[in-house]
Amino acid sequence: MKRLKHLLPPDHHLKREERFRALGDDGMQQLIAKCEKLGIPYDFLVVGDIFDSDRADYENTLMQAHATPARRLKARQDHSVLKSASALIAFLKEERAFFDTLGEDLERRTAAYRRRYIDPWLTRKAVRLPRHRPNEPWLKGWILAMAKQMRQRGTSLKTIIREIPVVLALAGHGDLVTPDKVRHIIRQARRDDPDFAALFAPLGGGTPPVRSK
Repeated sequence: MKRLKHLLPPDHHLKREERFRALGDDGMQQLIAKCEKLGIPYDFLVVGDIFDSDRADYENTLMQAHATPARRLKARQDHSVLKSASALIAFLKEERAFFDTLGEDLERRTAAYRRRYIDPWLTRKAVRLPRHRPNEPWLKGWILAMAKQMRQRGTSLKTIIREIPVVLALAGHGDLVTPDKVRHIIRQARRDDPDFAALFAPLGGGTPPVRSK
């Protein structure tokens, strides 16, 4: 299914950390300076899980709509396996002096696996969704929040449309965000929200018309 093509992988947070390490100290300082200049909240970059939870909730809803009998069976089997592992995790945590953080790490990773690959398939909630994945409703609010803060700093619309996908790619969501999508979301908000549209009004007053794409 197209709408299940881009699920957030379990090791998503590790890949995000690798991206930042690859920048090096100088690269990070340049990134911080760039964020400050453009009005991009630095937390949006380094605390990427502020996006992750919203995306995970939406993807769980997508998966609930495709909970086939085979997937439900696999989820029940996985649930049984992880439940039997609880004693081992407790042992590793108790013997932390020898195993270090292995118990905590395993507990955290199995919890993430359960939330992503078990819980959504076991829910009985019926969900109706479109056949594809067109809108990413969780993403719209974040894009508009960034656009608003950047515009209040005086950043041009062209730069906002170019840089928001860069921010979201660094945070690990570049598979879902393009300049065209950002442009469309901002255009729609300017059409529907006079206060938001006023942020982009030219000097001298008046809100420019927003044409449909």
